[in-house]
Amino acid sequence: MEKADFSEVKKSELTRAEVIDALNKAKEAGIPEPMSTTDPKALEIQKIVGDYSTRIENEAENTGKPSAILLARLETTPLIFDGGYDDEYSYVDEVIDWLMNDLALGESYLETTTDGEEKKKIQEAVDKIKAKIDELSKKRTELAYEYNV
Repeated sequence: MEKADFSEVKKSELTRAEVIDALNKAKEAGIPEPMSTTDPKALEIQKIVGDYSTRIENEAENTGKPSAILLARLETTPLIFDGGYDDEYSYVDEVIDWLMNDLALGESYLETTTDGEEKKKIQEAVDKIKAKIDELSKKRTELAYEYNV
């Protein structure tokens, strides 16, 4: 198994595309799904994903806007799936569960938000979360057939 080189992705302000690229390199190097393993080879990619997710979610929280929080979760929740770890039924199922929680949060924001413009942005975020759930559900169905789950 080759060692993945993440030296070019060690800057602090990584983009989502750079994190996904690092995840793809980790997968190609044979590193197991990084956030659910104690494999020492996964430590570096765990830090990259964790730092990125924390930064994006903190930035969203600091805005105080529910729509920003939902969009941040949509960006970070399926990150590892989007980074190539998309071939395990149980993991895809787990990501769908997380997104369903994000969807429920979004729907509760819709019920309690009175600002019309913010409510519109929340609805757009909810629609994007639903679309991602649909995408992952199709993938889960494919995997169920493939693995006879």
